[in-house]
Amino acid sequence: MNLIDFQRTAGFGHVCPSTILKALHECGIQAYREEWKFILKPENKVTRFQYCELRKDWRPEVEWAKYGFTDEMSIEIGGTFGVSLVWREWGEPWEEDCRGTTKKNKSTVMCWGMIKWNYKGPFYIWETETEKDRSEARDQIAILNENASNQEAQLNKEWQESEEWTAL
Repeated sequence: MNLIDFQRTAGFGHVCPSTILKALHECGIQAYREEWKFILKPENKVTRFQYCELRKDWRPEVEWAKYGFTDEMSIEIGGTFGVSLVWREWGEPWEEDCRGTTKKNKSTVMCWGMIKWNYKGPFYIWETETEKDRSEARDQIAILNENASNQEAQLNKEWQESEEWTAL
């Protein structure tokens, strides 16, 4: 929130912005860039460290070339662009009301991409699902699960009727 927005929100439209700024500074409050903190549980930190430790000597064109990396990102349409400021005291960067939030309030699209050694793509964009889309997807998943279950039962039956099964 910039100083003018702060002034309006506080109802100090009649007070000079420099007077407000001086009063805030006297109280130890300044505008800082909003901090974003990705919080990992201790067990997740250990897992990530072990993963990296095992692969620290891998070469990009040999071992890493066998792997692809994916990521997804949600983009808020009509959201704030650029640096967000928060008004806080010096020692408060990780207080709940001084940190960035991951909650999006406007329409969003999901993007997904993949890269690997000497290869780029694919890249997908999904728009927000409607309730009808979700319902159709649930129905399709139920059909796929039923088919997979039937196929598994058939394969198990064939296996149990085989000579190998009898020999075991």
